[in-house]
Amino acid sequence: MAAPVQKTVEQEAMELIKRGSEVELHRARRLLQAELRRDDSDPHVHNLLATAHSLLGEHDEAIRVMKTAIRMAPNNAHLLNNLGTTYKAAGRYAEAGQTFQRLLDGLPDDPNDTQVALVKRMANLFKLISDIGAARQTDKSGAEIIEEMRR
Repeated sequence: MAAPVQKTVEQEAMELIKRGSEVELHRARRLLQAELRRDDSDPHVHNLLATAHSLLGEHDEAIRVMKTAIRMAPNNAHLLNNLGTTYKAAGRYAEAGQTFQRLLDGLPDDPNDTQVALVKRMANLFKLISDIGAARQTDKSGAEIIEEMRR
């Protein structure tokens, strides 16, 4: 009989995050923090830790950790999307919009690539939502917001 396959820290943390209970999210966070103390060079481990922080409502810490991941992989669309989403969840709409724009600017222009097209549509939608949120945080009227969005 073969020995059971050992799960990686990332796999175990992903399972805990997917379960989503507060206890499991705290376990995932501790597991990932320990892994980063051992080796802090993997942006995907940082991304998972940021996800756990965000799901626990710790958005500022999630943003800090995501920025570390992005410094390691600055053109990673998945990381940029997660950072933009975390900014949005934190109510930091202007920064979310800028991040989604950075994501859009880095995507290739290949009309035949359906995955890229889908990512672009989603990033455009998230950017629009972020722009509306940022505009609502000002004292502008609805008409002024719409006029700016048309430009």
